[in-house]
Amino acid sequence: MTVTFDQDTWSFQLSNSSTVERLTGQGRPDTLLNYSSIGDFMRLLADDENDLFARLHGPIIDRISKSPIVAAWKAKRAHLKDLKHFPQYRRRAFDLYHDAARAVAAGTADEKQLALVEGLAGEIAQSQIIIPAGQILFHGRADWLLAAQRPYPTFVSTSLHPVVARNRAFARTGIDMKNGKPLVCVLELKAPLPAMWGHVGKSQEYELLLTRNLTFKEVDRYAGTKFEVAHLDVTS
Repeated sequence: MTVTFDQDTWSFQLSNSSTVERLTGQGRPDTLLNYSSIGDFMRLLADDENDLFARLHGPIIDRISKSPIVAAWKAKRAHLKDLKHFPQYRRRAFDLYHDAARAVAAGTADEKQLALVEGLAGEIAQSQIIIPAGQILFHGRADWLLAAQRPYPTFVSTSLHPVVARNRAFARTGIDMKNGKPLVCVLELKAPLPAMWGHVGKSQEYELLLTRNLTFKEVDRYAGTKFEVAHLDVTS
C-alpha cells in the first residue's frame, strides 16, 4: 500500500500567552485549530483576517520535518553537486527554463533552449523520489494558466507547505497586484510522479519540482477574502 503524507488532518495548539503570564496565572486560553479536510484548512487561510498564517508557519514546518514519509523522500534526493540543470534552475535561472519550455511547446525553441528543457526534464525523470497518487501539494501563482493550458507546457514548482504557496502567490502578484490576484492551487496527484527535492540547507520551501506537460483539471474553487483557492487534479 502506497502511503502519502497526510494533508487532510490539521491540528494545532497556538499559545496566546508569554511564559511569565503563564507562570503568574495570567495566561490566556490557547487557540485550538482542528480541521479534517484540506478544503476547510485552506478556507481558513484564504479568509485569514488575523494573520494566523504567520503563526502557523513554524508549526507546519515542525509537522513536515517530523514525518517519516517526508524523511524517506528526502533520503532519496539527488544531491545538487551531482546535477547540472536543477541547481541552475534553483539559482534564479528558472525563468530561462520556463521560457525555454514554452518555446519548445510552441515549436520555436533554439538548440540552447531545447538542451535546457531536455536536461531538466531528464533529471526529474531520473529522480528516485516518486510522489504517490493521492498526495496533496501546493502551488502559488497569480493567474489561472495552470488549468487553462492543457497540457501545461512548463515545469511546476510545488511545496508541501501551504503557507509557502500562499506567500509565493502574493509575491507573484507584484506591486499593487499588477500581475493578477493571488491564487493558491491545491494539487492532488492522480498518478505517481517523479519530483526533484528542492529543500536544502536552511530553506523553508519544502519544494518538489514536477515536470512539464502535466494536465491540471479544476474540481473546486473558493474565493476567499485574502486569496483564491483552486483544487486541481494532476495527471501526466
